Amino acid sequence: LERFAVRMVDTSDTLIYYPSEAPVVNVDQPILRASDGTFDANIFTVPVTSAGTVDNGITAVRFFDPYIYFSTEVGVGANTLVRVFQLNTRTGTIISVGPILTIVGTIVISDFANFNGRLYAIVAREGGSTALQSIRPPDGDIPGETAWTTEFTPTNRVPLSATVFRGNLYIATSNAVGPTVFTPAVIQITASGTQSDSDVGATGVLESAYGGLVVYSDRLYAARRNPNTGEMVIRQFDGTTWVTDQNVITLAANAEFIGQSLVVGANLYFTFPSTTAANGYILRRSAGTWTSVDSNIAFRGSLAFIQT
Repeated sequence: LERFAVRMVDTSDTLIYYPSEAPVVNVDQPILRASDGTFDANIFTVPVTSAGTVDNGITAVRFFDPYIYFSTEVGVGANTLVRVFQLNTRTGTIISVGPILTIVGTIVISDFANFNGRLYAIVAREGGSTALQSIRPPDGDIPGETAWTTEFTPTNRVPLSATVFRGNLYIATSNAVGPTVFTPAVIQITASGTQSDSDVGATGVLESAYGGLVVYSDRLYAARRNPNTGEMVIRQFDGTTWVTDQNVITLAANAEFIGQSLVVGANLYFTFPSTTAANGYILRRSAGTWTSVDSNIAFRGSLAFIQT
C-alpha cells in the first residue's frame, strides 16, 4: 500500500521529473531524469556511498521552485537509511539536505511538503505509524539546519501524501496494518500547529486509505479507498466542505490501489495501479470532466504520466 502511493513524479512549468528505475527500488546509483514530453535526459546519478549506505532507489520527488527534492533509501538490518537531496534547477548544484535518517522498520519517504519555511518528509512505515521529519533546507547561499526535527506521529495511521492548501498542511493517511479499529483521514495542520481531521474514511477497515493529495484550480483533491465496500472515489475540498467529485469505479472498474496525482498544464491526473500487470488506470480531469485516458498501465504505474 505504501509503495503504490509514493510520489515519484513531479512537474515544473516545463519539465516532468522522475527516477529512471521506477518502479524498481533495488538499483544501485539510481538516476533522476527530466522530460519535456519530447526530449528526455538524465540529470543526476546518485553516487555510491560507503558500505551499508549505498542508495538503491529514488522514492519521493518534489519540485518547490527553484529546487527539486528527492529521497533515496536502503534497508540495513532492522532499519532503513534515508538520504534527501536538493537540486537547484537554476545552477545545477546538488547537495544533501541534513544528515542520513535512520528509522526503525521498513520505511519510505512517500512525499515532501514545503510548509512554514520548512521541508517536511512524509515517512510511511510498513505495518504502522512513524513520526514525520522536518528541516529548514539550504536556500542558495543561506545554509540550512544540520539536523532533522521529529514532528508529530499520526497515531495508528500511515501518512502517504501531503500538500499545502490555503496556508494549511494536509496529510493523507491510511489505516495502519494490524489492529483494524482505526480510521484513515486527511489531517489538517494549521500554521500554529493545531491538528484536526479534515475528512475521514471507513473505521476498522484494513488498508482503507486516502492518497494523492493535490491542489488543482484552487481546490484540494484526494483519492479515498475502502476495500470492504469496493469504494474508490476522488474527493474535492473547497476549504470548507468535502464532496465526492468522481466515482473512480465507473471509469476504472478494476482499480485496486491509490497511486499518484499530478497537475500537467491545465489537466489533473490520478493513477490507480493494480496488482495485476497492465491492469491499472489513469484518470484525467480536464475542463471539469473526468475521463479514463489509459487502462493498461503497469503494476505501479509511477511513470504513467510520461506515457500520455
